[in-house]
Amino acid sequence: MNEEFEKPPKGELTDRPVPPKIAKAKEAKVAAKAAAKAAAARKGKTVLIINGDNDIHFEDDQSVLAFTSAFQNMGDEVRVELAKDTSYSTWGNYDIVVWSCGDDYSAIGDVNNKQMLVDYVSGGGCLILEGGNIAGWCKEFGAGTIPNRMFREKVLYATTDWVYHDVGDLKLKNPHPIATTPNSLPETIGFTPTEPGDGSGDANAVRILPDATGIYNWSYVAYNGNLVRESVSSISYGLIACESENGGRIVYYAFDIDDIDNPDIQQKLIQNSADWLRKTSNPSALIISSKGQLVEKYGEDGFNQIEQKINDYIQALNNAGLLGNLIYVDDENCLSPFELNPVDPKDANKIKELLDDLDRKLVPSTFLILGGHSIIPFHIIDNPCGNDGDSQVYSDNPYASRNEDILIPERSLGRLPDDSSTNVTFLISLLETITSRIKKAKKSSFGLSAKVWKEASEYVYDAIKYGQELKLSPPVLSNNLKIDWINDKGYFYFNLHGSEETPNWYGQENSRYPVAFSPDNLANTNVENAVICTEACYGANIIDKSVDEAISLKFLERKAACFVGSTKIAYGPSEPPSTDADLIVLKFYEHIKEGLTFGEAFIRAKKDFADETIRRLGYLDETGKKTLLEFVMFADPALKMEETE
Repeated sequence: MNEEFEKPPKGELTDRPVPPKIAKAKEAKVAAKAAAKAAAARKGKTVLIINGDNDIHFEDDQSVLAFTSAFQNMGDEVRVELAKDTSYSTWGNYDIVVWSCGDDYSAIGDVNNKQMLVDYVSGGGCLILEGGNIAGWCKEFGAGTIPNRMFREKVLYATTDWVYHDVGDLKLKNPHPIATTPNSLPETIGFTPTEPGDGSGDANAVRILPDATGIYNWSYVAYNGNLVRESVSSISYGLIACESENGGRIVYYAFDIDDIDNPDIQQKLIQNSADWLRKTSNPSALIISSKGQLVEKYGEDGFNQIEQKINDYIQALNNAGLLGNLIYVDDENCLSPFELNPVDPKDANKIKELLDDLDRKLVPSTFLILGGHSIIPFHIIDNPCGNDGDSQVYSDNPYASRNEDILIPERSLGRLPDDSSTNVTFLISLLETITSRIKKAKKSSFGLSAKVWKEASEYVYDAIKYGQELKLSPPVLSNNLKIDWINDKGYFYFNLHGSEETPNWYGQENSRYPVAFSPDNLANTNVENAVICTEACYGANIIDKSVDEAISLKFLERKAACFVGSTKIAYGPSEPPSTDADLIVLKFYEHIKEGLTFGEAFIRAKKDFADETIRRLGYLDETGKKTLLEFVMFADPALKMEETE
């Protein structure tokens, strides 16, 4: 494919040349195998393969044969149609549809084809889309007309970022079932494009929306002979899995499968993809805690009360269509059914490894950590900014990440913290709050900012502003703040100073820092079901804090539905455009307003934050990395807010 595209952003490129690629002898493209053995066991499975390769490169048109061979070897009944002849009305007769493009872009070359694919996956269909040139073409037109945008968002799950063509081998990034079940695929899959380089139609390096899972990325991504920055190449994928809102599933090969060097790996990849597509998606919620730590802190009687409330919560999940699973990380009885062993509940790294194993076995939709730092510890990570007053950062990002790249998490995860008290009442009240699955709050807002950050704060507050103007401190202080300003509000936004030592948040004018907000301001207020975001330094610092020593815990005690803030010193601008803390809060609110669950909104906010920072700077800077790590969410990730007038 030799279309002339615009050049990628300079900030994404390095001046380091591509390393010499090890010469690889290409094995035979497709090995014909008999299908008789598996036919009886898999009788009745039907697959439609749509040949969308229009022979742009006539010597490179073996993808359909690879798919046909793989499905026949699994005992499937296979029908092959040309793209120009396929009829959407018949697709429902097949349990999997494969649209194979090879190095072509036929899936998007015709508006009817795009619409058929959008309708199919939106209606719950199972699709394999294969093509090394689709995303590159879609980059040029995917943000244009409505059909183009819908195809990019609903089928490719791709962003509008630059798509690269010059790539290395496929490298495992996330241990998704497609990489492990029923065949264990290698960490590196050799890949040799028929036509290498920037003009190749054999591979795309695709940046994806938060709803999708990138399974394999590339050993390198390059342009004009130079490597692309690691911060970009690490989030540019070749193998992608997605689930649509109505139960549809998509496996997107952003490459010509025929250019995978080993024909046996081609076959195994197709088998694993079919296995995942055919498994029904049963949404589930995983609750993670420590039995030993709960008993040690609250005693046997307190633990029994907590467990009863957890059971009530799980029943509420089940009633809402979510399968709830309670796992104590240190309890053999919980883990033995999954052939897993207990871990030290004080070792965050071991807990993450266990979470990874549970994720692979159970594939839960959401993850809820039950307890604060003394029950399930935060990860303690060296501060990317050096010692800016914080030598380390407390983070839940590793728990929410499926691999060692912990900056941009993939799991929908929240935490329900307890406080420093040994009285079980607070934690039980939080469990009762999330057991109520409907979170309706008024379409109203309260915002309070340090006076020196007025312009920057107004830009963020506009995302949730309903009538009431942003308040500034000074003149607004904790001792003159009116209860009517905060009572019965659905959204809260704070951009104030915070302290690791005191429970208060502070305003600023010149060198004066008056107390602007304190836990006492919430004593007699109704903030039930509210969503709160704060940019205050240490706004989500709960370690060794009682309810009256942390505004975050006080909001939760008053039945707020969701609290987002930073565990350490946060950064932000004094005026627009939004960066750092301002940007992550803005993005979170935008996605909450779209009706997403708290967990989905938090994932998307961090993904959007990284994408926008990279677009602006060409890389993630130190304050950006710290922001991604330190912002945590105290909420049930499966819940969402419903606005009322």
